[in-house]
Amino acid sequence: MDDSQLLRECFKTRRLPMLNPGGGSWGARAGLAYELFMTRLPWTDYDRINSLLRGETAPSSLEDHVIYHVLSKAGVTFLRSAEIREVPDLDSGGQPKTDVWLVINAEVHVKMSVKRSHASSVAVSEFDVDTMAAQIGLTNPALLYLMRKHQTARSAKYFSQQERERLAALLAPHRRSLINWALSGCKEDTSDDPRHANFIVMFKTDPDGRLLGFATETLNDSVEHLSTRSSGFNTGLSWTYATGSGSTKIQFKAPVTKPQVVWG
Repeated sequence: MDDSQLLRECFKTRRLPMLNPGGGSWGARAGLAYELFMTRLPWTDYDRINSLLRGETAPSSLEDHVIYHVLSKAGVTFLRSAEIREVPDLDSGGQPKTDVWLVINAEVHVKMSVKRSHASSVAVSEFDVDTMAAQIGLTNPALLYLMRKHQTARSAKYFSQQERERLAALLAPHRRSLINWALSGCKEDTSDDPRHANFIVMFKTDPDGRLLGFATETLNDSVEHLSTRSSGFNTGLSWTYATGSGSTKIQFKAPVTKPQVVWG
């Protein structure tokens, strides 16, 4: 399939080559180019989009495919209006989980977390245990002790099998809340706050940055899928750390969703 001119323009706007030259911060900046791409899609081309939704027109471009899959997954069958709104910063000044806020027909709020990765997993959250405890409502001293032990050691390599099982058991009542919070910024299944994501768009590339495909998924579907996995103390998330944070925070990674649309 042909490359997207719009995507090339978004990389140009970000002053970034489309292929990874190696080194530096290309990966993170490429993610910003994909976020820009999502905001610049022709969401208000109502005639064409409705033709796509009715099945009268087959998607032929990357733009067509992304729009169709986002709207279909959001349950939209007819598009009357579409608006990209600005996402407010967090009260702390940090970045919200929502990267792109799309309001459809003045009532459907698609709050997208946009990811790009060439790996099998992608970072979704990174916080210290005290912040997690406060925002999720974790109070059990034994649970917090084991989470802090993981944070300090940067892994579970010093955990006994009993400690691993104990942590999974203590997390069990909070598992869905933790997964929700890691992905969306909110422990609840739903939120009216535009900063809390409810939709995930995952672009899969090869290590050089060539687009291989993409997938769209609602937050609920993603949480349900992760809840079936036994990894990460039955959260489905990988517990690790970021190089710059060391033993002061836990980083959570989620598996990259298999592309629903193959590209390239």
